[in-house]
Amino acid sequence: MTVTENAAANVAAYGAMFRTHNATRLRYALHGRIPYHDTAALQRLCEVHRVSPAQRELFLTWFLPLCSLHIRAGITQAQLPGLLKFWRRAHLARPDTPGSDVLTKLRRHIAAGDMRWVMDVRPLSQAIPDYPVTHGLAKEPKGAS
Repeated sequence: MTVTENAAANVAAYGAMFRTHNATRLRYALHGRIPYHDTAALQRLCEVHRVSPAQRELFLTWFLPLCSLHIRAGITQAQLPGLLKFWRRAHLARPDTPGSDVLTKLRRHIAAGDMRWVMDVRPLSQAIPDYPVTHGLAKEPKGAS
């Protein structure tokens, strides 16, 4: 399945869900491949690193697609343990109320198309949504308005 530039723009603009439909999950994001096929190994990793089911769902539905925008060559199975550890550290570093200066800087990075923030714990921890994204739109982080 390919996604045209126009379709991708509509997904980005309107939040239409295109990564999953019923039991089918798209293995390619807009820029790279996401290795969803080895769920047993990922489940073991989640148990070892004490990742809750909600955190695992955020990792799969929110963080990995973001990583695919940063790691444009695609995410390999070998990268998943390191990405999961990084995700766990970022999740543990989440503040109760995100700092407005960090969120402002994050918005500037996103507007400029700079995806390096995805692999920086401080802005990533402030951008993590409270709940798994199920409808294509994440709730804005606490204190972001």
